[in-house]
Formats: sequence, structure tokens, C-alpha cells
Amino acid sequence: MIIDLELTWVCNATCTFCPRDELARHARFLDMRVVRRMASELRGARIYLSGIGESILHPNIEEIVSLFAASDCEVYLNSNGTSLTADGIRSLVSAGLAGLHVSLNAATSETRNKVMGLNDLDQVRETLEEIFLLRNRSTHFVIKVSMVICRDNSHEVESFVDFWLETPVDSIMLHPLNERAGLLEEGQKAMDVRRWQQRYEPHLRVEFDVVGEAQPEQEVCNVAAKLDFVTSDGDLLLCAMDHRGDYRFGNLAQTGFAAARKEKIAAYLRGDTLVRCLQCEFFPKKGLSVAGDGDG
Repeated sequence: MIIDLELTWVCNATCTFCPRDELARHARFLDMRVVRRMASELRGARIYLSGIGESILHPNIEEIVSLFAASDCEVYLNSNGTSLTADGIRSLVSAGLAGLHVSLNAATSETRNKVMGLNDLDQVRETLEEIFLLRNRSTHFVIKVSMVICRDNSHEVESFVDFWLETPVDSIMLHPLNERAGLLEEGQKAMDVRRWQQRYEPHLRVEFDVVGEAQPEQEVCNVAAKLDFVTSDGDLLLCAMDHRGDYRFGNLAQTGFAAARKEKIAAYLRGDTLVRCLQCEFFPKKGLSVAGDGDG
């Protein structure tokens, strides 16, 4: 089980491909009641502290990691790197953090500033060097860097990969920009990454985060089936593509996770979510019609 847990919608970056302006969130930070209830119900899950905001800004980040780790969950932190410190990561690793995923999205400071509104690439690289040393001295945890490939940084894909291949990073993740189920900002467009997939196929440390289109015989698309998205309000959404929260299946401060997830899948199979799903490239289009149009 994979859960994308949004600890906050607050962020110190302004990524050009982020749908934050489309969000309907209320709580700045995820309520600890949700965390404690989820940790008590989920054992052995893979938890990504991710979502739309910068997770490390949550004031209880260390306790959150500790609670999930105590339930035998693998806990991974996604960060843009700006607020990372070696001491902070040392504390999180001691609490049970299994891995760190840093979204850099550029090979140069100029491009990082253009794509993310951040002018700190040299600082983040220095911090990662300290974290590499920390890992060598004390413990092992996974460290990944990533780039969401978009029109503003595609010219730096090769230099990004070449730079990080010379470091001890475990994995270099290349994410193709997708349509975000119709929420992609005007002027942005999904990228075809096949040429880079072919170029880096021999490199085991270069990975492509490609969910893949669902096959026609599938009942549930890859995103909805494989990943559960929980907002900073504590709501279980349809999937990670439904950032706006058009479909909510229970607030996890009051509803059990298993019951909420069961209702999510049931609603999907009934066709209740087709209005959003039909806009998404991951949806297995099988001639289904939108619920209520007289054909479904």
C-alpha cells in the first residue's frame, strides 16, 4: 500500500507546474489526530510525506515520522531542499525516516529560479553533500534527487543527470509532466520523455516515474489503484491527480482508512468520478459514459 500524505499546502516554492491555485484546502497543517489514527490502522504501508506543500515545514514532522515508523511503515520525505539541514535529517533518520527525495528540477540556479522561484541550488547541493557524509558515518537511508521535465527545464535534463551521476545519490528520478487531469496551468504541456528513457536505459541509477496508461481490460486506473492521496485537511481523495478535491471519501480524523478507501474504489467502479477521470491520461477509457447522462 502506497500513501501520498500531504502534511501541508504551505510551500516556499512557486513551481510553474504546481496546481496550488486550484486547491480547496482549509488547514495549513495536517491535524495530528489524523496522523495518529492512520498510524494505528496502517501497518507496513509505504508513506510518502509529499502532496502539494513542503512537508518539512510541518511543526510536528519528527513525531509524524516516529509514529508511522513505529507501525512498521516505510516513511519517505519529499522536499524541495530549501529548508533541509544535515542535523534535521539526522533527527528524522533517528525517528525512523527511510529515505529522502529532493525535488531540484534544474541543473542551474537560473533554471531552478525560473521553474520553482528558488535561488538556492548551490546551498541545497552543499546540504546534500553534508547529508551524504552523515549517511556514510552513521546509517543508511535512501537519497534521491528528481526533476519534473517541463518546457522550462528540458534543455538541462542531460546536465542534471550527468552532475548527479558523479555523486553518491542512490537514484536520479525523471518525472514526465502530465496533464494533471485537466488542471495543468495554461502554457504548460505534458512532455514526451521517450528519448531520455532510451538514452539512460543502461544507467541503473536513472529512473523514470512513468505510471503508464491503464490497459482497456483494467477496472481501475493505475493511479487510483496503486496510490491513496490524503490532503492536509485529512480527506481521502480519488487519487493524486484530483488535487482540487472534487471527490472526497471521508475525513480520516473521523473515518477509518479502510472504509474510506473501499468507498473510493466503489465510487470509481460505479462511474461517479468520470467527470474528472475522463480528463486524465491514466484512465482506462472503455467507452464509459458520465454518470447521469442517460447512458451509464
